[in-house]
Amino acid sequence: MAKEYINRITEQKNKEEYENMQKQFQKHIEKGKFFFDNGYEKDAINEWQMALLMVPENMELKENIEKAKYRLNNREYIESGKSYFRKGDIEEAKKCFEQILSVDSENKEVIELLKPIRTYEEAQDLEKNKKYEEAINKYLYIFNSLEKKNPLCAALLYKLGKCSEKNNDANKALYYYRKVLEEYPKSEFADESKAEINKRY
Repeated sequence: MAKEYINRITEQKNKEEYENMQKQFQKHIEKGKFFFDNGYEKDAINEWQMALLMVPENMELKENIEKAKYRLNNREYIESGKSYFRKGDIEEAKKCFEQILSVDSENKEVIELLKPIRTYEEAQDLEKNKKYEEAINKYLYIFNSLEKKNPLCAALLYKLGKCSEKNNDANKALYYYRKVLEEYPKSEFADESKAEINKRY
């Protein structure tokens, strides 16, 4: 009789522990989903890893963790690319964005972020091919789409000056060179712009 009573108590205790574990498991699953859906991949990974400790063979959890890691990796590349672009480092920004497209060719955010970089490259090609008017239009398009504190703006103004000069528009060239000196006096293009002004004007 005592043995049966002990067995029942043990079963009841095991059942309660199992139910508590199930509740904790479900809580981690739901919190992980909430974090993932709202862009907090690191928190989602932490919650799902806690759940995985309880049920190590759960394949769906493992797949969700890999998805979160993949998206987190992409996000870090995007933020790095944006940072490089804000600093005016076109080449490094392009590398970050293209790294993402190599595994996620339909990433809309990255495709949009690459547009001004592609336009910049197109403008450079047009300038090399002496199509100065078309190059000017593209450089202007990029300049107007950037925040004015972006270091790339100084380079764009200088290029606008050079293209205007080569396009036989001395007044416009002078205007752009002076804009570099006025708005970006500490940039590497300030001295070059000043030299162009002294040399020709």
